[in-house]
Amino acid sequence: MYTDDLKKLINTLNNSNIDYVLLENKFAEKINNYDFLIKNDDYVKIFEECGLCKSNFKNKESFWYGASKPRVWLLSNGDKVSVYRQIVVRSLTAGIWIPIDKVIQKSAFDNKLKTDFANDVYAFELCDLDKMIYIISKAVFTTKVFSGNDISFISEKIKEVDIEQLVYRLDKVFFKFTEKLMGHIKNGSFNQILYDYLRFKEY
Repeated sequence: MYTDDLKKLINTLNNSNIDYVLLENKFAEKINNYDFLIKNDDYVKIFEECGLCKSNFKNKESFWYGASKPRVWLLSNGDKVSVYRQIVVRSLTAGIWIPIDKVIQKSAFDNKLKTDFANDVYAFELCDLDKMIYIISKAVFTTKVFSGNDISFISEKIKEVDIEQLVYRLDKVFFKFTEKLMGHIKNGSFNQILYDYLRFKEY
């Protein structure tokens, strides 16, 4: 499933002092995309040493409030590695991306988990609590849909995470909508979340 150059890249990051989090593996029919969150630009030399090339893809959308456009690199098989400086989501305003709250950005690095990636290769990923925030935020703002995998993960982890901390983090993103959001999550009514959020007027 994972190419040798991707494994080499992750191993090299692990052996360096690069603080990273693998946000997501997006598998598609033709091209897979791996999203990394990396604090600074020290990774560039490592990516070049691992044989990755910068993509010519130009993102024409706007990134506001200190958000940086992702850099896209290509693996030898054409798969994409996107590197973000912050966790970002689409604004409800078309064509604009914004960073989510700094509390969540900091927690992504402070509470990252060392996980088995593939064949004796480990990677650092979001802890379950931060991954829930990431998935919910992305589903509401960016993709506008909760996938089957999203729903399965949230439904499982809602029984295990610290609910007080979950609500605290969701408040940083959804403000007064958090109570209604939590109600939908607990009831499993995920399809109702986006509908209600777009009509919520009590901010």
